[in-house]
Amino acid sequence: MGLWDDMKVLYEVNFKSIRGNTHAERLDCFYAPQASLYDGFREKFLHGRREMITKLPLEPGAIWIDLGCGTGSNLEYVAEKIPTLKHVYLVDLSASLLEIAKKRIAHHNWTNVSILRDDVSKCLLAEAFADIATFSYSLTMIPDWFQAIALAQRMLKPSGVIGVADFYVARKYPDPGRAKHSRWLKAWWKYFFARDNVMLNEDHLPFLERHFQTEWIEELQRTIPYIPFPKVPYYGYIGKKVGESSSSN
Repeated sequence: MGLWDDMKVLYEVNFKSIRGNTHAERLDCFYAPQASLYDGFREKFLHGRREMITKLPLEPGAIWIDLGCGTGSNLEYVAEKIPTLKHVYLVDLSASLLEIAKKRIAHHNWTNVSILRDDVSKCLLAEAFADIATFSYSLTMIPDWFQAIALAQRMLKPSGVIGVADFYVARKYPDPGRAKHSRWLKAWWKYFFARDNVMLNEDHLPFLERHFQTEWIEELQRTIPYIPFPKVPYYGYIGKKVGESSSSN
């Protein structure tokens, strides 16, 4: 993907108005003009996805549900494992991104991968059926993100695993051992991403840690294309289901 393609995506992101009466309409208003260029541009700044996906226990016969899957590009990181899995479900609300996912599935001839266009905060395929559930840079675009996590928890089998990678900002008083971000850094990135309905949140990571047994976590900062400073905070998280939790945060 060259500079001209990057400029086309940046124009759509920064200068086109996002319209629509529903969340689905707004998503496709945003993504449809850039869907064919989505993967090449996002790969440059959606950090930590590969690290999170490749750490998942994708054992032969496992069932994986990727919530807010976009174009299904996460599957490419573990392409050699996909045929060994029992089934993979790709769930997203954007029809334009799912069209790219369909082409990806056909290209690889993955007969065990299914697409479901649905709101990941409302869909419920079945309780306790999945071994792995993932949110890869999707939680920040889900208005009812807490409901989406709760549904993922219910869809996981006992001891099932959840994996998340996303942008975030730390709480004013983070939990011990967690990263701390300055006030101006948080204010800038929350403003920057909110223009595209990407809502950075102080509570995503604490919520995950209170509802799952943490197996792996990293908190880092890196630049994004054409903005050398400041660096944007992101995290990768893998946790294990340990039973229904009544705690909230």
